[in-house]
Amino acid sequence: MAALELTQVRKIFDGNVVLNDVNLRIENGELLVLLGPSGCGKSTLLRMIAGLDTISSGELRIDGQLANHLPPAKRQLAMVFQSYALYPHMSVYDNMAFSLKMAGIHAAQIREKVQAAAATLQITHLLDRLPKALSGGQRQRVAIGRAIVREPAVFLFDEPLSNLDAALRGQMRVELARLHKQLGATMIYVTHDQVEAMTLGQRIVVLNQGRIEQLGTPAQLYRTPATLFVARFLGTPAINCFPAQYMSSAGPVLRIGGQFLLHSQIAFNGQLGDQLVVAVRPEHMRFSSHTDAPETMFTAQVSVVEQLGDCSLIYVKTSWHDEDIVIRDPECREWQTGQQVGLYFDPANALVFGADGVRIGQAAAVASLSQPH
Repeated sequence: MAALELTQVRKIFDGNVVLNDVNLRIENGELLVLLGPSGCGKSTLLRMIAGLDTISSGELRIDGQLANHLPPAKRQLAMVFQSYALYPHMSVYDNMAFSLKMAGIHAAQIREKVQAAAATLQITHLLDRLPKALSGGQRQRVAIGRAIVREPAVFLFDEPLSNLDAALRGQMRVELARLHKQLGATMIYVTHDQVEAMTLGQRIVVLNQGRIEQLGTPAQLYRTPATLFVARFLGTPAINCFPAQYMSSAGPVLRIGGQFLLHSQIAFNGQLGDQLVVAVRPEHMRFSSHTDAPETMFTAQVSVVEQLGDCSLIYVKTSWHDEDIVIRDPECREWQTGQQVGLYFDPANALVFGADGVRIGQAAAVASLSQPH
């Protein structure tokens, strides 16, 4: 195992800044996930750690040793790629043993390491097969096994499950989490899939346009996102975002969508009239008993209903908001397209963001509502 530390790390391609001032420490034995959309720099950062791409400026230290100019073979890292990268003419055993043979390890020791890794990954019965005779999940296990036998200080995973179908991805996520616990190894895992990130990562780094948007545990990122980007990126379906305006410092009071007022306990430093965004997760939206009920904040029309078995997702439209509003209904009630419904939410569950996209306060609020005049 090893700890890694990146200080003011930058990467520039043809004059374009791809990664900008990345400061990050990965602890011994930690499983850290790099999460973000395509083009955010997460794979580039992983390749820089691996030594496959050079660092334009800043420092990378592995267990305290400066590693900027260390060749990949001397960094004690093992990388698992999206494409598996197996030798098609070699058996599973030979694929897993190849790096050890090149290092001059004794045959008996190689056999012991390969057998142990194969047993861990439950692929002992596949050791005599060629890669073409394996399923996608089996090939990925072989690629992971090839990394395990090297006993690296750090495992690097570059979107290893993206070529697998949904059911197999779910199975492999569980197996990777179990593998991390069993090996106690330091792992850095790159993905654009938030489900992988939330279920695998002990901590998650959310990258956006080459910068770290937020670093924290899955629960921290989901419940207290630092920015609107993080709030929108995490969660399926996406968080509901309502346009709001700062109306009064006596409370303060927010006017949402020009339709209703929200009396909040969040401390604001802005000016009256500032444009804000109030964001509410689908699971925190509630249906009123009827459209004229006292708790109703606004009314909407049902446009689409998705039945998921354990719950329903109800998409509704309003005249004052361009985007669909999504409500998660755990009771799976019957809803009709075109049906008028009343909606509300507990203001304590609302997240408020400024015009710059940064979350304001701790989003603690009281349920005090009134209709605008």
